[in-house]
Amino acid sequence: MAASFIPYFAVFLTLLVGASLLISTAFTGVPTLSSRRSEVDDIIALWLEHAKLPKHALIVDLGSGWGALVVALARAFPDATVQGVEISLFPYLVSRLRTHHLPNVSLKWGNFLCSDPSNAEAIVCYLMPGVMAKLGDFF
Repeated sequence: MAASFIPYFAVFLTLLVGASLLISTAFTGVPTLSSRRSEVDDIIALWLEHAKLPKHALIVDLGSGWGALVVALARAFPDATVQGVEISLFPYLVSRLRTHHLPNVSLKWGNFLCSDPSNAEAIVCYLMPGVMAKLGDFF
């Protein structure tokens, strides 16, 4: 009896995740996409390693999504604190799973426009151009 319930639960969970991602995309205007490895490597190698950050810097990832950039930053800068902020629930939960073993990572679920990254030595974000334009007012 219980085994026959599993396919229905799987379909329900898939629909729930899909609906959550669609709602988040409609609210923010940004689809929740994972950063490609090459893009993550470019951000770290080309930008942050040349930024001369203090050893114990605070690096904030606005819109941290599935956690790819947060994980890479935490590994590249093990003495820094890496903070990710994500509004979409399921990517946030996945990134929590991906970073649970990294002591220098903290994640927040919510709208980064309601956060205060003023203590950060570096702020990174990989967002759609329309959202990037809104960041001028935020900063």
